Amino acid sequence: MRVFSPIFVLLCCLSVVSSPVLSMSEPTEFKMSAAREKLDEFLSKQNYKGALEKLKLDGTKAPDEGIALFLLKSNGFELWKNLTQIDQKWVLSRIMKASYNPLGSVSVRKPLEDIKEQALARRIFAFYRSTLGLMLGEAENMWLKAIFEKKPAVHHAIIEGREEDLVALLNDPMRSNLFYGFADPDEPSTSSLYIEDPTELRAATVFTLLQKLAAVVGVRRSMNPECDPTHVRNLISVTSTSAEEMLDALDIEFGFRIDFPNPYPGEVGLVTSRGIASYRSIHALYQAWRCSQLVENCENCKVLEIGAGLGRAAYYAHKFGFKNYTIVDIPMTSIAQAHFLGTVLSSDSITLPEEAAVDGRIRIITPPKLFSEEEKFHLVVNFDGLTEMTREVAMDYWEYAKRNANVFLSVNHEANPYTVRELYMSSKVGKKCVTRGPYALREGYMEEIIDIRK
Repeated sequence: MRVFSPIFVLLCCLSVVSSPVLSMSEPTEFKMSAAREKLDEFLSKQNYKGALEKLKLDGTKAPDEGIALFLLKSNGFELWKNLTQIDQKWVLSRIMKASYNPLGSVSVRKPLEDIKEQALARRIFAFYRSTLGLMLGEAENMWLKAIFEKKPAVHHAIIEGREEDLVALLNDPMRSNLFYGFADPDEPSTSSLYIEDPTELRAATVFTLLQKLAAVVGVRRSMNPECDPTHVRNLISVTSTSAEEMLDALDIEFGFRIDFPNPYPGEVGLVTSRGIASYRSIHALYQAWRCSQLVENCENCKVLEIGAGLGRAAYYAHKFGFKNYTIVDIPMTSIAQAHFLGTVLSSDSITLPEEAAVDGRIRIITPPKLFSEEEKFHLVVNFDGLTEMTREVAMDYWEYAKRNANVFLSVNHEANPYTVRELYMSSKVGKKCVTRGPYALREGYMEEIIDIRK
């Protein structure tokens, strides 16, 4: 579902309110076309491409905000209000094609030294082969299904392949299904733009997400769509902030320089001075920041993440100063986590199952390992995954957290057969223990914090 910026929503609302009411007998199509042509003629005379360039809308600005700013400054706002929403889309599309480049790009592989890659790959594949006899859950688990339905070639390559082939598989995972389901290139689009180029569209989507992150953290104002145009005119200079400016402000708030490591070719996103920012990397930044808010001291607390995707949240948690961070996941996904974290941090930054835990390293373990011990954690988290397991397995994880954690943080949607709320309410958690509300960065998801200590 497309998410529109507040300014764009304001303009669309005004168009609905201000457009003249047409009867069935009036030539509706003619009036729509006339209004559109009138605005297009005005914009052409104003040289909207040159005007936007003068305003330094260089691809790191939100384009709908830039267009709103241009219309306000060029006295074209009244003409805009008289357009239907269909015609507004047409005008936006025309302006976008003439003047906007969201600076999207695709990452290119940056190889490590061969000897380091081979050593890391040996550790990873030795770990995977050692897990072949493990019971990982019921066959209905969608992620276990993915192994056998989507990733059989990957599985057999690891079991039977030569070392050089396995290293190549890790170095260019987009050519296989290794990243299927958690880091594949087909991320959902939440942009309000009408851009045909998928790379540009992805960049615009990431920019919109970065705006939301900056607003939630508090380094960027959140616009009120209920304000009148005069108020919008006063605040637009505050809200039209570039990606680099938002990242600089987030650096100060977070206490470290944000970066976007791109160890694999084919990652698409927004170009920044810190790497290509992908869709999931912005979510991971939020998730790590949220973890830092829920504990008293990052360095001394213990965190368990259930199902970690590629491991980006763990990467940023490391940046926040977490020294005792554990990931529990199925072996196929753990391969990706181990290689990503071992590459963007170092091979010495992780420990794999059957390896001794070391303080300061991110620990990756299997579900049987977790459930064989009762280890205490300050915080247990799950981001977009718990309800994709069978209800029985998810309940096992919740019960484990209830016994061993102080706080449980969940960010999940509710379109699957059961919800996270059903899990914790079934175990009679008091309502006063729960803080629940919409997840700020992605529509349709709920963020729930259960303070088990209460």
